[in-house]
Amino acid sequence: MKHTKLTLAILAAGLLATPADAAKKNPLPVSEIKRAKPVDFQSEILPVLRANCLACHNQTKAKADLILETPQDILEADAVVPGKPEDSILFQLA
Repeated sequence: MKHTKLTLAILAAGLLATPADAAKKNPLPVSEIKRAKPVDFQSEILPVLRANCLACHNQTKAKADLILETPQDILEADAVVPGKPEDSILFQLA
């Protein structure tokens, strides 16, 4: 994973030694989920981000240059690695 400004800000703050260390300390369980339809960003993901993240990570504020308002913003910030949660800084910090 390339280091983004978000990753560097977290490392500088001493919150974790490396992104891999975060996954080792308190890993979130990853289960295979069989769904009839794909995840819907608007109804399933955005409410969680609004409640926990968007106050600081929006187009106006963009703390650590991280914007989480759209799937495109999230992918451009390299905050997630599709299909690889263990490599995704956003998942690790959740």
